[in-house]
Amino acid sequence: MTDPAVPLVTAIAKALNTAGVPCVLWGKQLLNVYGVPSIADSLSSPLKQRLPSYFLLATDNEHLPKSRPGRGYGAFPSEEYSVLVPSAPVFLEALMRIYARASETRVMISARTEIIYIFQYVDPDGFLDEESLPEPFRSSYRELKAAVKPVRQWAQDLRDALEEHDKNRQQDNSGFQAISI
Repeated sequence: MTDPAVPLVTAIAKALNTAGVPCVLWGKQLLNVYGVPSIADSLSSPLKQRLPSYFLLATDNEHLPKSRPGRGYGAFPSEEYSVLVPSAPVFLEALMRIYARASETRVMISARTEIIYIFQYVDPDGFLDEESLPEPFRSSYRELKAAVKPVRQWAQDLRDALEEHDKNRQQDNSGFQAISI
C-alpha cells in the first residue's frame, strides 16, 4: 500500500531540488516512511549520489520498513525521483533536541508524540540503531525506554545534559580559536 501523497511529495521534492532548494522529508510523512501508522507532511530530495550516513533514500528497503497493513506505508515504491529522509538516529536526536528546547509549547508536544512513536514502532521494528545516537541522547533515550524516572524529570535531565554538552562544545571551540600560530 502506497500513500496517495507519495507522487505529490516526490514532485515537490523534484521541483525544489531543480530550483536549488535542498529539502528532507519530515513530520507525518517521515513517520509513515518508518512504518508508524498514519496519524496525522514534509519533504526532500537529492540527486542520486553518495549520501552522508545520516540520510537515506526514501526507497531504501534495507533500512526502512516495507508497507504493512495497519501501519505507515513504509519505503517509497520507486526511484522515479530521489527523496531524502534522515536516518532513524538522526530523526530521534532532532526530536529530542526540539523536545528539550521547546518547553511547554505545541512544538514540544508534537516532538514528544513523535519520540513515543519511535519508541513504540521504529525501535522495536529494528530500524533504530541506538548505538548510533551520540551522548547525551543515547543514555537519555535508554532512560526513557527503561522508565526509570517520571517523564517530567527525564525531560529536565535531558535539558540539563544538553546545556552541559553545548557548554563543553563552546569551551572546546573557544579554546581552539584562542590558539595563535
